[in-house]
Amino acid sequence: MKVTAVTPSAAAASPSHPDHARWVKEQTLAIEANHANARGLSGRHAEIENTRQLERLANRKRKPPKKKKTAPSPTAEQLAKEGVTVRAAPKRKVFSMPPCKLCRKCVWCKRAIRVSHIGVRARQEDLRARALQDELNAIMIAAIRGRDYKDAIGRELPFSRIVGHDVDKAVTQGIEWVCDRSASYMGQWR
Repeated sequence: MKVTAVTPSAAAASPSHPDHARWVKEQTLAIEANHANARGLSGRHAEIENTRQLERLANRKRKPPKKKKTAPSPTAEQLAKEGVTVRAAPKRKVFSMPPCKLCRKCVWCKRAIRVSHIGVRARQEDLRARALQDELNAIMIAAIRGRDYKDAIGRELPFSRIVGHDVDKAVTQGIEWVCDRSASYMGQWR
């Protein structure tokens, strides 16, 4: 008696085909067999792993996903009962483009363009521009960490002693100092 393997036809790839389940099992078993061979495991291990994965897939299809339970948010009465006062969060100014949309004439635009030119020259191995770019980076790091910053000619930006909008003003001042120092070899920027 001769035993021959019966494999489903290529049409079994369609989910509506009656032999689709067998086709899926053979495809996944081939994948698991390749994984087992690569790791030096037996064919029996591949069969067990394939059966486990197919059972897991069947369970996932049968059971709807569990919905996470969320606690209802407290009502205003409950908050008042607990002694909690609700206030609106303070509005913070978010950095945005100037209303001119880069007109190239206002100070904001000219400063942004000069910083961009410094960055381009720094990437082109210009040592003076690289020093200015390093200084711009140092200003930003000092502002983020809240540490005082002193530039190359001794001017100080006291980030450790200022907060809020004053930090933004100090960063802008530091950037303008760097742009002013670039005027000696890049021309006037204002």
